[in-house]
Amino acid sequence: MVLNWSPGAICDRMPIEFAPSECLSHTTIYRRVEENKQQGGTLYKQLPRYGKTRWKGGKRKRNAGVSLIPDRVDISERPKIVAARERIGDWEGDTVHGQVHTALTITLDNGGEFAGHMKVHEATGAKVYFAKPYASWQRGTNENTNGRIRRFWPKKFDMARLTEEEIENRILQLNLTPRKILGGLTPLEVFTGKRVALIA
Repeated sequence: MVLNWSPGAICDRMPIEFAPSECLSHTTIYRRVEENKQQGGTLYKQLPRYGKTRWKGGKRKRNAGVSLIPDRVDISERPKIVAARERIGDWEGDTVHGQVHTALTITLDNGGEFAGHMKVHEATGAKVYFAKPYASWQRGTNENTNGRIRRFWPKKFDMARLTEEEIENRILQLNLTPRKILGGLTPLEVFTGKRVALIA
């Protein structure tokens, strides 16, 4: 957990790095962390969600943000293959157009900052779709990554205080974290097509 990986991420990566007989379950890892805590250890503080509470819900406007975006294309019109995650090029949220892979689709939330989405479409050729309001699961990778970023920098953190090096180090750390959706591979490995030895 020194790399800020969750027990689940560790377990997702183990079959790539170790023989099956050497792999642990996330339950075993959590049990060991709990044993360490009972003995006065502090491993539990390394858990990514240690001390975090989840939003309990409440009333929200059903179509908030929808009317602010001209030429908005709803996610229901997006090709089904995008949800299958079988190809590179279907992006979510705040992404950067890279040199290696051409963006095919981009799925955004309904924030006013995306009102100029047609400029992105014109510049990249990528089709832009919008998730339903308050349906964060329709942009799962983006929401997951936002949560990972918030582990380092809480919402009220002044990002202007960060150095370029600090930002680059965190980006590398995020891109070298195994993902269940990628079969235990890291985003960097999938994007470059090259394996990286992460566990020594």
